[in-house]
Amino acid sequence: MDNITIWDVLRSLTSRRKLYVKWRFDLWRAKDEVPADEQELIERMHVKSLLPYQEWERTDEFRHISSLVLQSNQGRDLEELYNKVKERALNEPNAKDIEIMLKLQKEIGEHYKDAQRYFKGEE
Repeated sequence: MDNITIWDVLRSLTSRRKLYVKWRFDLWRAKDEVPADEQELIERMHVKSLLPYQEWERTDEFRHISSLVLQSNQGRDLEELYNKVKERALNEPNAKDIEIMLKLQKEIGEHYKDAQRYFKGEE
């Protein structure tokens, strides 16, 4: 079975939830018209407030969406960290930073697996 990406999940959401998730996690693509602020987002969503969406953030579905976003960002983050660790390794290496990063990477991986199971209907 293929892995589910954040873009797969976005396609399955209502247009309002999709817009909220893109705004919440800054997932805009080049062609997207980005709302300038929260008020413009509310106007584009044609809602009175974001309260129902903020409450939705406490659901399993949104938690799993967050995991997918973190996983998709992990590659870029790892590249940035690699470059910083490489630079420090040339000057003064810090084993504690590497250990923390490996633990964080493992944790993100576990959340990612949970999200995959959730969106594949296995949970």
